[in-house]
Order: sequence, then structure tokens, then C-alpha cells
Amino acid sequence: MSTSIHNLVEELHPASESDRDMQDMNILATIIYMKKPCGWHIVLHHASVALEVERALGYAGWLFNQYLPMQE
Repeated sequence: MSTSIHNLVEELHPASESDRDMQDMNILATIIYMKKPCGWHIVLHHASVALEVERALGYAGWLFNQYLPMQE
């Protein structure tokens, strides 16, 4: 079985003029996929509002490197 982990920033913007009092938002998301005989499936999705994107992405990278070291 194969696993793929994606950490990303989702940008949300107001969809119409009626939403103009809403502000743009950044959402940090982690999605984990697992490959099974019938294809790739999402086994975990977590998302939360990112108040400080750069700091949060730095932490996500640190966490990834702590628990899933890259193989050479």
C-alpha cells in the first residue's frame, strides 16, 4: 500500500458582491491519501483557518520532517 500526504494552503475569496463584507481567508489543509487495489482514497482531511500562513507552513514542514524522514 502507498500513502501520500499533502499539506497546502487553500485561499477563499468572497464569491459575489453581496459577500463584499467578508474578508479573504487562508485555510491550512492536510490530506492523506492511501492507494488501495481500486485506486487512491482520502483517509484523512483536516483543515483550519491560518492566521499566520508562513509560520504555520514552517511548522508543517518541521512536523513532516520529524515524523516522515525523506529516504535517499
